[in-house]
Amino acid sequence: MLKIGLNCLGFNCEEHLENVLHPWIILKQEKYPITISAVEGIFSETASLGYNFDDQTRKILTNKHKSGWIDHLSLNRGPAKEHELRNIGLWPLLDDKVDYVWLLDLQDEVYTKENILNIIKFIENSKFIDFFHINMKNYVFDYDTYYEGFCPPRIWNNNAHNGIKCFYYDNNIEWCDGKKDINATNIKISKSIAFVDHYSWVGSDQYLKRKVNFQMQHYGHCSYKFNEKLEFNDDYYKKNGESLPELIKVNKN
Repeated sequence: MLKIGLNCLGFNCEEHLENVLHPWIILKQEKYPITISAVEGIFSETASLGYNFDDQTRKILTNKHKSGWIDHLSLNRGPAKEHELRNIGLWPLLDDKVDYVWLLDLQDEVYTKENILNIIKFIENSKFIDFFHINMKNYVFDYDTYYEGFCPPRIWNNNAHNGIKCFYYDNNIEWCDGKKDINATNIKISKSIAFVDHYSWVGSDQYLKRKVNFQMQHYGHCSYKFNEKLEFNDDYYKKNGESLPELIKVNKN
């Protein structure tokens, strides 16, 4: 079986944290070779906006570590750039000689056990691919509404190009032979294999305001705005010549 190294990062993310970790812990209980490395860290941009750490997130992560479900844990890190925090979680996974590094945002990425096993089966049959994108069901405004098309890079092959060297920007990888992911082979894993719940744009007003403000600080723009509630930023879409996302209601039948 492939040895998976799960690189987890979160900040003030207790709302969904138990659900995010649950399927991974179940697989560890079933003796699947998954090593979990978790970092509680704050981005430089978030710190500049005046946000501070939350004790509840740290408590949950610490309890999982004491129970043996989180193998490596680093707390209260930063302020730092995103790639710097991800590297803190990466180093112990490389020491453990995992086959693949799988990035997990502790805030909002809720896989099922079936999602994970389907993806592992797919990458087992794609060993010459350098990295993989995963289709996310991007929930927005409420937990009944989502849109398609969000497919971020999430899994990198540590057996390629003499092994992974580091994250060099956000969630971009460089390998030890100098190859960067912008020039590497990659595949978008089909929705029919896994379509993962992503609670990126739902939650408390405080969280949504923080996320909008962070993106404005980090990227200089955001496709959302927050007035009295979260809304699409029409100016962003007009400026970029894009249509608003097509919203889909969850089929609960």
